Amino acid sequence: MDRFLITACLVLIGLLGPISMTARAQPQAAPVVAAIPDAEIPIRRKLFDTIKASVDARDFDTLSAMEERFRLTRSRTPSGVWELDLFYQALDGYLSEGLRAGQNCKAEKANFVDQWQTEHPNNPAPVIVQAKLLEWTAWCYRDASSLNVDWDHFYKTLTRASTLLERHKAMASRDPEYYAVAASIYRGLGVTGEAYQAFLDEATEREPAYLRTYSSAFWSFMPQWGGSAEEMESFARYAMDKARATEGTGMYVRLLWQMDSCDCQLIQQVSRWSVLRQSMLDVYSRFPVERNRRFFERASCQKRQLEEARHYVGLAHPENDWLQNTLLTSDICEQVWKEERE
Repeated sequence: MDRFLITACLVLIGLLGPISMTARAQPQAAPVVAAIPDAEIPIRRKLFDTIKASVDARDFDTLSAMEERFRLTRSRTPSGVWELDLFYQALDGYLSEGLRAGQNCKAEKANFVDQWQTEHPNNPAPVIVQAKLLEWTAWCYRDASSLNVDWDHFYKTLTRASTLLERHKAMASRDPEYYAVAASIYRGLGVTGEAYQAFLDEATEREPAYLRTYSSAFWSFMPQWGGSAEEMESFARYAMDKARATEGTGMYVRLLWQMDSCDCQLIQQVSRWSVLRQSMLDVYSRFPVERNRRFFERASCQKRQLEEARHYVGLAHPENDWLQNTLLTSDICEQVWKEERE
């Protein structure tokens, strides 16, 4: 679809039924709050730098204090991402060094985690991270590029990780990351069906608004693990319903966004537009920042919803008139579709 046709479609929409600012203020309508300039990157960079410095200095007091503060306050970045989520993202990157088949699957930071657990036995984080290291080691043994998969080490190491979590469950499950890690380990061990669903129900009862639990479990419903597009969409709605008390319908788009890095075209091929649209509205109404606006603009283009895309374009360019933003939407969506074709 070229720029002329896109523009013509948008103009026709406007001529047949222009959407006034008053209409947009009604329930279920798109918000008109202009996007707040993005402070997300500096906040993330500062947090990651603090964690790296603490890891390098073996400053276990600071790391444990960060975990406890983020967990108890459930603090978020301007875009609505949990700082506890970012805390573990950072640790994942810093502590997984060396876990490659060509390096004998030895975690270089294993002693660091052991010392952290010794000095802070009542903090959930070192137990959770130790279980992660065991899981990563198991998957290193099962290196997909190897013709000789070490299945014995794979299952034994995953079982060790599961046993570790179970042994410390009373203390470590205070942190929702416990369940995010367990969801991945159980998938590797082949836990499915009613047993896996019972685990998910327990996890989301303890903390229904923690995205990483859902994103970790989501893989179990993907085709490579025996799932399907229908099962993925159904699980996204399960996550949405579980988190509704605090997130509205927002967990639906957050989960699909989180998983979009798999290059699986989840927005285009899995999401339901009516649910996705409302989910984007719910997130943006609470967190009207540029990072969210950009993704929702892109998602609208991916779903070929040009008027919705034009709305999110307009939030970034309130100085433009309707036609200017229509032309800009045409250019933006055309670029999105070009990337899809490549």
